[in-house]
Amino acid sequence: MAEPETSSRIVHGYATMPKPQIQATADIKYHLASHFMGAAVTLARHANKIELEQPNDELDNFFNEILGSVTGCIVMSMTAMEANLTEALRMYAEGTLVHVTVGRMSEEQASKAEKLVHRTDISEKYKDAAKLFSSTRSLDKGVTPWSDFQLLKEVRDSLVHFKPEWATNSNRQAKIRSGAEPRSHAALSKRLEGKFEPSRFVKGGLLFPIRMNSYDCARWAVNTCVACAASFQDDFGIQNNIAHQRTESVLP
Repeated sequence: MAEPETSSRIVHGYATMPKPQIQATADIKYHLASHFMGAAVTLARHANKIELEQPNDELDNFFNEILGSVTGCIVMSMTAMEANLTEALRMYAEGTLVHVTVGRMSEEQASKAEKLVHRTDISEKYKDAAKLFSSTRSLDKGVTPWSDFQLLKEVRDSLVHFKPEWATNSNRQAKIRSGAEPRSHAALSKRLEGKFEPSRFVKGGLLFPIRMNSYDCARWAVNTCVACAASFQDDFGIQNNIAHQRTESVLP
């Protein structure tokens, strides 16, 4: 009579059982703030490389490459700043991060943080995030580095939503002088004076949108954002997701 089958078998006197199998489902969430800042730094350094390769100050086709690099650097710097705050807000709202002073968020706080994630104005998003995490301090956009950040935002917005203008339109110039058109090329150029060295290849004209395209402008954009991200962490305890890039990102 045949013996019944069993799930074990005898090998040299020891019972061996099938190896247990464990199944698990993994999930992935990407954070891109540091990558965006890294892209901004790369573009700034490329603009610097192109400038250094030029034997003289004569304008030529190479300037198109500088213009593209500086413009891209400005856009990516601001994109990194928005991603930096949005990533932190969502982690606090989900409970994957616990704030150093607020602690774990209440449902009401988490709801407010999630609403901030979807805010489109980056300056107001930072200002409201500061209120969410501190009842005693506020974000002063009128002091450095936040005043430069606000100006950089204007530059980014004017590039992304670019509107061509006649530089010598007398009627428009009169409106600009009266303060009626604060976002005009001339008005923005005036506010940018002294923030960085303009391009040595463009002689005369307004800073925005052409003469501003220099490595020094890209350096100003990167360093402004890196300084603001660090300041926000120091003042309001909100995780800085580009902090590990700080040394690599600050440009000389």
